Amino acid sequence: MGKIRRAFTPEFKQEAVRQVTELGRPVSQVARELSLRPEQLRGWKNQLVARGEVAAPVRVETAEEEVRRLRRELAVLRQEHEFLGKAAVDSTGQCNSLSNRSAGVSKSSVLRGRLFSLAAIASRSSWVSDPMLVPFGKY
Repeated sequence: MGKIRRAFTPEFKQEAVRQVTELGRPVSQVARELSLRPEQLRGWKNQLVARGEVAAPVRVETAEEEVRRLRRELAVLRQEHEFLGKAAVDSTGQCNSLSNRSAGVSKSSVLRGRLFSLAAIASRSSWVSDPMLVPFGKY
C-alpha cells in the first residue's frame, strides 16, 4: 500500500507562490492552508523565481522594525566601545612605550619584552637631539 502522489497544476503552484510573494503571507501559513509542506512551497517559489515567472519579493522594513534593529546595533556598539575602553586603560603603562616620565624623573621602559634605559634608547635613535642631556646611570 503506497501513498498516492498528488500532482499540482502550474496554475495552482503560481497562485500559491503569489500568495507568498505578492501578498506577503508567511510560507508556513500558506502551506498549512493548502495542505502542503513548507519546503515544497519554498521549492516552487525558487523554481518560479529562477525562471523569471515571479519576481523575487523585496522586503520593506517598517519604521518600528528599523528602530528595533538600530537599537540592537547601538547596544552592541556600546558594549564594544566599553570593552575597548577598558582594554585601553588596562594596557596603559605596559609594553611598546619608549619612555615613562613621572615628575621629571626618567624611568626605564619596556620595549618588546626587553628592558632599556632612556640612555640606551637615545643612543640608538634620532628622537633625542642632544645625547648629553640624557643622564647616565642605573634606573
